[in-house]
Amino acid sequence: MRIVSLLPAATEMVCALGLEGALVGRSHECDTPATITDRPVVSRAEIDHHPTSAEIDAAVRTFAHEGRPLYHLNAELIRSLRPDVVVTQELCDVCAITPTQVHAALLGVSPAPAVLRLGPGTLDDVLNDVMRLGQATGRMPQAQTHHDALARRLADLTVSNTTAARPRVLFLEWLDPAFGAGHWNPELIERAGGRSVLDVRPGQHSRVISDDTLASVVPDLIFVAACGFDTARARREWSVLPPEHPVRHMHRRTGARLVFADGNAHFNRPGPRLIDSLAVLRSAVARCS
Repeated sequence: MRIVSLLPAATEMVCALGLEGALVGRSHECDTPATITDRPVVSRAEIDHHPTSAEIDAAVRTFAHEGRPLYHLNAELIRSLRPDVVVTQELCDVCAITPTQVHAALLGVSPAPAVLRLGPGTLDDVLNDVMRLGQATGRMPQAQTHHDALARRLADLTVSNTTAARPRVLFLEWLDPAFGAGHWNPELIERAGGRSVLDVRPGQHSRVISDDTLASVVPDLIFVAACGFDTARARREWSVLPPEHPVRHMHRRTGARLVFADGNAHFNRPGPRLIDSLAVLRSAVARCS
């Protein structure tokens, strides 16, 4: 079997199912485990990620307005790799290669590879994707074992619902503009023993927080795990926010504890890393109790 993975979380799951040797191609963001970084890279980002959060957001909006893809997919290279399975996503056009690009790249390939599109919105969806990958690759026993181990660890890390005082949490997935984290992150907040100050429900997309909302919420914890940024980069992005930014005002007004986390390696990867993410968030919430 020959697998091309266009999603970092999927690459980790492929390897967890014992298929690392079958991985013949990866996206530019697939960096774990380190032993797969010698595989051909079939994509690249079209937007420079060195500018500020506001500048990146503006560039993304410009690309969307002009109908231009945010990523380039090397169709010729993918075809030369002769994959049997291509794993991609249908969750977010900003985060990774789109299904439309994958379809175009595989036109005329014979025999046509199976294309597995992952689009998890909740933690259950993430666990189910493990099983879907096992089915697509003929690794159902390994997938069941991995699924069950993840489910047990998720349960073990979940704070009891009987906890009396639940710190109020504002989870920011982007800083400028401020995005409230959606998808599986509201679940992580609850499981970590916190209570979200936003009305974003599990499975809903992340969205911009209005200035009025930022002026009214009173979090105990501001948790920043910016999409695509590690902890150091998230800290730098916070440091360059202008003093008059609504997020700055909210922090000064509430005096909430401010914690930065690695969004790229943890909270934005809907795979096994979300269990590690819960452990990180639980520790941050516990320090506010």
